[in-house]
Amino acid sequence: MSDTEALARRLEALERRVLELQDKEDIRALKARYCEYVDGGWPEHGGTHAGPVADLFVEDGVWDASPGMPAARGQAAIRQLFIDLRALPFAFHSAICPDIKVSGDEATGHWHFIGASEMPDGASAWFLGTYEERYVRTPEGWRYRLMKYVGVRQAPRAPWGGPPGDRPMTEAVTYNAG
Repeated sequence: MSDTEALARRLEALERRVLELQDKEDIRALKARYCEYVDGGWPEHGGTHAGPVADLFVEDGVWDASPGMPAARGQAAIRQLFIDLRALPFAFHSAICPDIKVSGDEATGHWHFIGASEMPDGASAWFLGTYEERYVRTPEGWRYRLMKYVGVRQAPRAPWGGPPGDRPMTEAVTYNAG
């Protein structure tokens, strides 16, 4: 093999690797948009579930949190579900520890989930779980084919604005390890 051929192969391998890394970054950005569209309930952010979540899914995409909530199949059903979820006065969650695997124009993702919500009746809860996801590359970029939430733990918490521990982030927090 000539030096030119070897260099061409190395360049092709590098281009494939850069594309894979860009794809993973684009999928992380898709998840960030999802969180941005869903979270809310504080003055600087507005209401919950206010963004165009359904647009992040392919036409026949599925959002599934069963058995806790019924699955929504298709953009119209997902759009209606998230309109209904606007009844939640507060939602905040973080998707962390992504494990994304890309194979051409399809990918899978596994994420850990930590969230807190206030229900319409005023009850508040913490949630821990995972997301199992499938993505597809479209002309508009990566979109969800499936987002499956699997609950691991759920715990009630004191109402927001009351004890224990709720205070503005501008107040100093001290920790004494001794």
